[in-house]
Amino acid sequence: MTTIRKTVIAVTIIAASVLTAVVIHRQTAVNKLRRELAKMPDKNIPELKLLDEKKWSEDANKGKLDTKEGVRETLAKLRRAAKMRFLFTVGQAMEAYVKAAGGQLPGDLSELKPYFHPPVDDATLQRYELLHTGKLSDLPQGEFLIAEKAAVDDEFDTLVKIGADTYAMQGVGKWSHDNSTNKWR
Repeated sequence: MTTIRKTVIAVTIIAASVLTAVVIHRQTAVNKLRRELAKMPDKNIPELKLLDEKKWSEDANKGKLDTKEGVRETLAKLRRAAKMRFLFTVGQAMEAYVKAAGGQLPGDLSELKPYFHPPVDDATLQRYELLHTGKLSDLPQGEFLIAEKAAVDDEFDTLVKIGADTYAMQGVGKWSHDNSTNKWR
């Protein structure tokens, strides 16, 4: 075996070892975060199921998981990302419902269930409230239609409101300065 070939094999083995160590470290952080969340079930929301392992890994590895506050802030970032995914889904469901109902808003959020793709469970919908009923055209432009009922963390959280084509995120506690309104479509 040539010296170059031996060097290539050695470098490949080292690279594989480093990559394995990185993967183990990343998974360890995710596991730690999930264990901490299990200790704080009041900080869990059903929308977290919408996030993939990549998002969990990114946030867990960026978070300061060595303190309770750091864990709570990391979980809040994950909740915010999950709510972002949910709000687009609920916005599309509302849009489809209103179109099918001739401009009428639902009388209850459960009426949107057939319009969710992928389906949404009752536990998720129960975290939100319908702010208006009747005809959508009777409401002022930009009026919010659906709102999250309550934050799950008084220090690190974001409350969501969803309109016909907009959404707003309002920070809570230490995030109270973090507010935005955007178009969802």
